Amino acid sequence: MSDVVKCKSCGSVNNLPEGKTSMYCAYCGNAIEKKETNKKEYESVIKTKPEISQPKIIFEEDPYVRAPAHTVFYKKRVEGGWELHDKYTGVSFYPDVEEREGGGELKLTNKGIRSINEVTDWFTDNELETIKVFDLSRNKISTLNLQGTYHCVFELDLSNNPITKIESIPVFEVPYDARWRSDKQITIKLNNTKITEWDEKVLEMFFDAINGKQLWLEISGGDCKKIINELVQYCYSRENELMQDSFLRIDTKEDLSDIKWEYYSVDDGVYNTSFGLDDDVQKKKSTKNAGGKCYIATATMGSYDHPVVMELRQFRDNWILRKSWGENFVKWYYKYGAVVADFIKNKYFLKLLSYLLIVKPLLYLSRIINK
Repeated sequence: MSDVVKCKSCGSVNNLPEGKTSMYCAYCGNAIEKKETNKKEYESVIKTKPEISQPKIIFEEDPYVRAPAHTVFYKKRVEGGWELHDKYTGVSFYPDVEEREGGGELKLTNKGIRSINEVTDWFTDNELETIKVFDLSRNKISTLNLQGTYHCVFELDLSNNPITKIESIPVFEVPYDARWRSDKQITIKLNNTKITEWDEKVLEMFFDAINGKQLWLEISGGDCKKIINELVQYCYSRENELMQDSFLRIDTKEDLSDIKWEYYSVDDGVYNTSFGLDDDVQKKKSTKNAGGKCYIATATMGSYDHPVVMELRQFRDNWILRKSWGENFVKWYYKYGAVVADFIKNKYFLKLLSYLLIVKPLLYLSRIINK
């Protein structure tokens, strides 16, 4: 009697020829390999296919906010998508594709899951690629071996699992046209784990997760300090291979002050550094101030490369940092600026206030001083 195998690409069921361990899917041509089905140590607790939440359509009465913060468009339903109208001038812009928000969440917390495969085996590769938030916290997973390419995942939570070994993490991809730094942010949560085993292959995978992206890693328990130290040293040893905007932030209960960081606060448990900077910025980075990011201005204007943000960065480097109090001020700003920026970035009214009360006055001040 032939075995039945399921294609991970299209989800179809195929009859595996007797005596064979692999075949090509009769429906899509994808290569299928039979998994060894030795006696399981446990029975899966997942009895029905979990649901990935679906996105909701944004209706036409919702405002469509674009940077800079004081520019607002309203949407009108047209055939094939939306048409954008400037609130102040009434000018119509290009028809936009239908927009959706939310969705892509797969949350299975406190279910007694022992293996990630208990969850992923229910889905095809195409279905797994729709996941944005993957939450498997508070289960009984002992090995992190999540493989494959995840085009949409920006948050992976495996906190409060008895994980002792990391075998693999996914290949994370960000949209090719991502402009905001928040669009490139990936968060991996490994709080309260027991990790003691990993190898250089895992460091390479974390390196890829940092390259051209913003990796926020929350980790505690086990030998987390050792793996963080090895990861940072590994990144510095290959820094010339990292693209611009590569960024690592660590949130942990451990004291990592003896590791080389751009900025850190032991009290807050926050440590971060940037890689892959151009030559001019790299020279500024060598100073104690860490030559960093205009968090609030970037969130307000919508882009790190917005002309206003670039002008304020020059003001910081050419005037503020040359003052006796400049270095301490910049450190204070980096400590709290990221928190404020994350809070306001998706809130139109707060971005407008930030533009009127913070960004615009600073811009005028910089122009007066530079005259």
